[in-house]
Amino acid sequence: MQHKTLTLRHITLTVTLLFASLVLNAQELQTSHINVNRGEKWWGAFVSNAPHEPFAEPFEISADTAYRQASVAPMFISSTGRYIWSSWPVGVRFDGKEFVITSTEGQIKAQKGGRTLRDAYLVCRHRNFPPHLNPVSGELYSLPLIETNLEFGFMQSADAIIQYARRLKDIGITEGIVVLSEGWSPLDGSLDFDRNFYPDPAGFVAQLHSLGFKVMLSITPYRTASGRGYVEAMRKGTLLRDLSGAPVFVQSDMGFFAVCDVTRSECRDDIESKLKRLSEQYGVDGFRFDCEQLSHTLRGRTALERPFLAAWHSLGGSYALAEYIPGGASLERYAPSRVTAHDCDPTTYINNMLTAGLMGVSSAYAATPDIDIAKADDLTKLRTLQQELMMPVARVGFAPWRITNKTYYQEYMRNLSLRLAMGGHLRQVADEGVKTAEPMARHMEYLFPRSGFADCSNQYMLGDKYLIAPATEEAHRMVRLPRGVWTDTEGKRYKGPVVINADTSEGKLLCFELN
Repeated sequence: MQHKTLTLRHITLTVTLLFASLVLNAQELQTSHINVNRGEKWWGAFVSNAPHEPFAEPFEISADTAYRQASVAPMFISSTGRYIWSSWPVGVRFDGKEFVITSTEGQIKAQKGGRTLRDAYLVCRHRNFPPHLNPVSGELYSLPLIETNLEFGFMQSADAIIQYARRLKDIGITEGIVVLSEGWSPLDGSLDFDRNFYPDPAGFVAQLHSLGFKVMLSITPYRTASGRGYVEAMRKGTLLRDLSGAPVFVQSDMGFFAVCDVTRSECRDDIESKLKRLSEQYGVDGFRFDCEQLSHTLRGRTALERPFLAAWHSLGGSYALAEYIPGGASLERYAPSRVTAHDCDPTTYINNMLTAGLMGVSSAYAATPDIDIAKADDLTKLRTLQQELMMPVARVGFAPWRITNKTYYQEYMRNLSLRLAMGGHLRQVADEGVKTAEPMARHMEYLFPRSGFADCSNQYMLGDKYLIAPATEEAHRMVRLPRGVWTDTEGKRYKGPVVINADTSEGKLLCFELN
């Protein structure tokens, strides 16, 4: 009851602030000018769809855009330890030499948090939006998430998933978290297993447990926009509506859907009771709270996104095994949060992931676009699986045996073993992160300040121990190793600081451990 009360207060406050924002234009705007010092680099504002950071190109964010988008945060941090924070969204214009900030709060100033990027992040974070001590399962970072969407699409069934899990076990993947995407439940919003494909839900979950796998279900707030249930929900007023009073609809490959308005207590209570049943009656271990499609629908059109995401994400507050898509609204909670990469270019997904982490989405990871596994060549399949493996959350997006090239397949299985070996360190990072809010995927400048890494966008650290350098299309790539002794995946040691020309031929993964 206390948790629900706190959640309701949080939602009420969020809604109040949003309505207050409607009078923005009636208030007097004040302009602040903050100069960029010589040699200073800045990150900020974006928690998804970020431009390349640190900022090099001019950009502008209007106050109206900032109010309406959960992908924008009023926070900037610099490589010299300065930070800019506003408790309200602000308008920002950057020309490469200064920030021009418009605000209704008064003058906005750059504060001194220390001497480094890490200092700026930690001081700004803990002064302005400290983390909540929420339950977090270290298994989210130590075990692979076995995705089912690319393998089975919407036509999933208990028998198919069990056979898949057995085959994974046969090739050496003896534990993990199976994530059932949409298709396990009817589209009527009941959040129950479809008995046509899962006739014995409890038995199905028990079988996966006996094979060594935990089970997560992808949960959405959608329901079919037709039929008796839809008419009844319309009558009760429990569907999300825009500011004009019209129902909000989401379109997907499976049709049009209405949205349960989880900002209403009766809707939230109903979903919470359904999640409890899935957990207690069937043995489901956790949930993926996914409303990414809705976020795209709302963005730029209404002022509904922020309160809806806050209410939606609050549903996972009591589950240790919980993940959020999109992750922009989970700033106060240390839990896996997916940010979307628009292409498979490593620079793009690294930038998105690291930028989100520096804006407070502490355990953000990037999901690269789905590939056509029936048409992709084996090297593309390998690189895709490697990219998703070497992130805070290790995903297995499709079956490894779809890589038919023996050398590439063996390389991936070695990579998987390495990632499992990294699990202990990442669990420790997660345990500490609940209190410290430090990002799990870390910019090189964050850990190695004033060492020339501010503009390094093609390698990163997992925790403070593992350096990941995604491969390019070339057979070799340059890797910059900071000060310390580093060991690669073949046992070769390097004494940093040093720049090496690393071999990426035959699908080799570049991962270096700091000793």
